[in-house]
Amino acid sequence: MISGRTEYYAILGNPIEQALSPIIQNAAFEARGRDAVFLGCRVEPGELEQAVQGARALHFSGLAVTMPFKREIIPFLDRISPKAKALDAVNVVAVEDGRYCGYNTDGDGFVQDLRARGISLEGGEVLLFGAGGAGRGIALSLLEAGVKKLYICNLYEYEARGVMEMLEGCGYDGAEYIPFEPEAVRAVCGNVCLIANTTCLGMGERPSPHLDLVPWEDLDREIVFADIVHKPLKTQLLRKAEERGHRIVTGDGMLLHQGILAYRLLTGEEAPERSMREKLDQWLAMEQGG
Repeated sequence: MISGRTEYYAILGNPIEQALSPIIQNAAFEARGRDAVFLGCRVEPGELEQAVQGARALHFSGLAVTMPFKREIIPFLDRISPKAKALDAVNVVAVEDGRYCGYNTDGDGFVQDLRARGISLEGGEVLLFGAGGAGRGIALSLLEAGVKKLYICNLYEYEARGVMEMLEGCGYDGAEYIPFEPEAVRAVCGNVCLIANTTCLGMGERPSPHLDLVPWEDLDREIVFADIVHKPLKTQLLRKAEERGHRIVTGDGMLLHQGILAYRLLTGEEAPERSMREKLDQWLAMEQGG
């Protein structure tokens, strides 16, 4: 029951209807018996500063941030973490001693999911499709996790070069640009332990052009395939990989572990992972007609 003692949290974005943070975080609050509620708030273009000021004035206990405001929110915060600064993006705002402090858990959620599944990264090589916002965060977290070599395959070279410059600024020189061409991809696939799609390609009815880039007949069956898309859970890329006998990692795990990390930052408590997982599974099954 909401009362005068209830803590308020919210995710800011536009559109906001697709956001799953309220689903996951409210399940966590309920499991922990926390008197708190997590809202989804649509913010119109040009109104972000007012939204943040309003959250401060109403003493919200923390925020999550989704597109298109992950970069725009930074000037309105009191402090941002080194990783958020490097990525130039914030997706969690924790209130620490009254100060609004920005963090980025995008890439760490991806890596934590791999680790939870027992997938080893240290010393390995990874092929990453995509150099957008999600790709930037995942690239940095993979190198922080001990990946030796990161091949970034992207349609636009300048975007991949931008990610590489960011990584070099963080002290990592293990990234290499790979053209969006079958022969270029084939040349590195013999070395990798993981192939991951960090783009929206494959979401809904969108095609997965990666299918034509991957040299399926030549791949070691030990290579793991991952996709950050969660609708559908099994994208065309993952279905093909599974048919070929590869282990696959669906996008729901990244969502879950982002939520776990966010809960810790927002509340200072350990997250009730099981309850969050159960609610996420229920919601995704309903969304996908399962």
